[in-house]
Amino acid sequence: MIECKICGNMFETDDRRYKCCSAKCSKINQQQHIRRWRKEHREEVRERQRGTYVRNPNQTEHFCKICGEPIRWSETKHPVQHDECVLNEIVKRINSGKKMTDAQYQQLVARGYDLGMFAEEYRKVLKHYPTVAYNKKRKK
Repeated sequence: MIECKICGNMFETDDRRYKCCSAKCSKINQQQHIRRWRKEHREEVRERQRGTYVRNPNQTEHFCKICGEPIRWSETKHPVQHDECVLNEIVKRINSGKKMTDAQYQQLVARGYDLGMFAEEYRKVLKHYPTVAYNKKRKK
């Protein structure tokens, strides 16, 4: 038997992590916990509200593998390379007369393109229609 943290009623449970007897008491406990945390961390709460809070000030910057410029995590879903850099690399490869690699095709798909959409959007810049050089495993 465990005593409820909020109302003081005794209740039985198999899980030792339970502190409250009901969902209503759990909700009250959660609200009290949030109030205590906010009181103890007032400066952090103010910084978050002002938009000046830095979660990890020692975090290293991420740089684009293609152009070397820093990448902000909020700019892109792909924090390794800028979207523009990836698309420009693909355009360069196609204009040099080569086919796209599987990896480049996957990068296009990850950014919401298919070959037709990409060709339509970049038709002014492309000299050739994009094709993919698929890597097929050879049987011996």
